[in-house]
Amino acid sequence: MKFYWCWKCKAEVPMLEEHEWEIVKGLEDEIYSEMKYDGRKSPILHQKYKKVFHDILGKFDTNISSQCSIYHHARPLYGTQCKNCGKPLKGPRAIICFECGWKKK
Repeated sequence: MKFYWCWKCKAEVPMLEEHEWEIVKGLEDEIYSEMKYDGRKSPILHQKYKKVFHDILGKFDTNISSQCSIYHHARPLYGTQCKNCGKPLKGPRAIICFECGWKKK
């Protein structure tokens, strides 16, 4: 995990790298596929989910209720860094920097 600029939060925040994001997404998929069968989360999977969040986030945030922020604090969801201001572009296909207006060629 590294700190990057979040255009939604207007601050540098810890963001999941590609490999961390894959772990979280895989676990999320496992939880939702289980919920399709009986309509609820199993306590074992929920504990596993909390442990993964704690292991990845460590001291930054151990509150499971803040998991929604992790979905927009994942580096793969952003584009390359702006050549002008250095902040990540709004999305992988973005061509204009949301912060400074620089246009990608």
